[in-house]
Amino acid sequence: MNYEYGRVKNLSEAETKAMKENRLVPVIASTSTKDRSGDILNMEGWDLTNFKSNPIIGYQHNVYGAGMCEPADSPDQIIGKGVNPRVEDGALMIDIQFKEKGRSELADKVFEDMADGYLNAVSVGFLAKENEEGDHFRKGDEKKGEDPEGKYFFGQELLELSVVNLPDNPTALRRGIKSQTTKTMAFLRKMTGLSFGEIENLTVKDAVDMIENPKKSKAKNIPEKPKKVTETKKEIKSIYEMKMEIYAKHMK
Repeated sequence: MNYEYGRVKNLSEAETKAMKENRLVPVIASTSTKDRSGDILNMEGWDLTNFKSNPIIGYQHNVYGAGMCEPADSPDQIIGKGVNPRVEDGALMIDIQFKEKGRSELADKVFEDMADGYLNAVSVGFLAKENEEGDHFRKGDEKKGEDPEGKYFFGQELLELSVVNLPDNPTALRRGIKSQTTKTMAFLRKMTGLSFGEIENLTVKDAVDMIENPKKSKAKNIPEKPKKVTETKKEIKSIYEMKMEIYAKHMK
């Protein structure tokens, strides 16, 4: 599971009035701007098929069920549906249709805060798609006017869109992994060399940083020289599968 942040569209006075009357909020869900991790999403590579059949709009990504985030065991956690998802002017655009007034206390509160400008950020939850070689992204090409240090995704499958408080990746991902399954804990122990007790003290971001950037990781209780990960396509793929385990599978 990956996240990328967007915002509410700038609206005229007339558009704002219509938004409040119809409970329909247009948002720029995603762009090709580099995120904090140096990743650039492919706006032409969005797979919207499954989202269109189940256009979930949540709050703080709390839509996956019990796990690292708070339990999502109530339909009230779904605050609306995504209308007319499309790529337009080089961005992923979605209109958020909030539930009818009085149907969900959470939906009413979030809508009111968005309509009055107190909440302005949204975030897409997506899975990275692979190319034929099993890679998720390529490096930028300076000759094509691209950032040579950027990592360009081949494509993404949209899972859900959420209204969020803080469009800050480290903050949004700061969830403990203490209650996760034995399979995930065993995988982390194998990849990091930490004990189960040390793993329980990690956050999700700490664990992912340790796997992907062991030399730069500042997480607590992490050995200075964690076990080396062989840089083969099979191992790289396993890292992404681990991220999916953390962000999606064990949140169901």
